[in-house]
Amino acid sequence: LIFSNNIVATAAISSYSENQLLEIKNSYLNKNFLVLGDSIGTGYGLSSEDFSYGKKLSTKLNMNYTNLAVNGSTSKSLLDQLNNEDYINKVKEAEIINISIGGNDVMLPLLDIINRHIHADDENSSYSDLLGKYEEFYNDLLNGKYDEEIKSNISYGLKSFEETFPKVID
Repeated sequence: LIFSNNIVATAAISSYSENQLLEIKNSYLNKNFLVLGDSIGTGYGLSSEDFSYGKKLSTKLNMNYTNLAVNGSTSKSLLDQLNNEDYINKVKEAEIINISIGGNDVMLPLLDIINRHIHADDENSSYSDLLGKYEEFYNDLLNGKYDEEIKSNISYGLKSFEETFPKVID
């Protein structure tokens, strides 16, 4: 999907003249660009924040860049952050805001299932104990043992996102 969108975007961009592209790029010059959200916004896992999409985009378009994304954020924690005076001021200053949020709303409840069933928080478990528990959990998972629990947790995460995200946008 992203690949095909890139093809469409590339085809659309290639239909512009060089002057038109320069005019579009200049329309972003010195705009205040704010990134909010989760690890997608922070560039988690990259060797440097310089490789995050927000930093690359702001550099390419010569925008003023602020990144307030936080690894592990959910839509609820982002909403809480947006009640902070510093965040409120940054949002007011921003001319362009990018929000990447929602993955953790679903993923964290799923990780909770795994942690509860393999007891990853048990300090007395060795690595091989945990590996064995994970293997057992994985086999049970494939055999459908946790289907209802997974559906329930995903539903909970999606419901939380559906209730909270509209408030983030407001």
